[in-house]
Amino acid sequence: NAAIKAFLEMPEILVERKNKSGEVKKHDIKPGIFSVSGRLNNGTIIIEAELKTGSSGNVRLEEVLAAFKKISRLPVRGEFILYRTGIYTAGEKKRNFCDE
Repeated sequence: NAAIKAFLEMPEILVERKNKSGEVKKHDIKPGIFSVSGRLNNGTIIIEAELKTGSSGNVRLEEVLAAFKKISRLPVRGEFILYRTGIYTAGEKKRNFCDE
């Protein structure tokens, strides 16, 4: 969790994105990262994150994980498996898909 805390305290978290014309630009995803936490479970790292989604300022979990791996320099091996457990808007409380 110390690595996650240090990651979230970065002044900016830059990722590269291609725009519609194919040009690669750096984009700061930090404003769209609301929270990140992690734990170890039987040798598997479990990361939970609340991220902004929508037409502007969208943050992809893949970008967060790639940036975290690069910035933290932790020896993370293997692939990521991503699960979306809920979705909500700024004016709503969290709604889990299981609740619907």
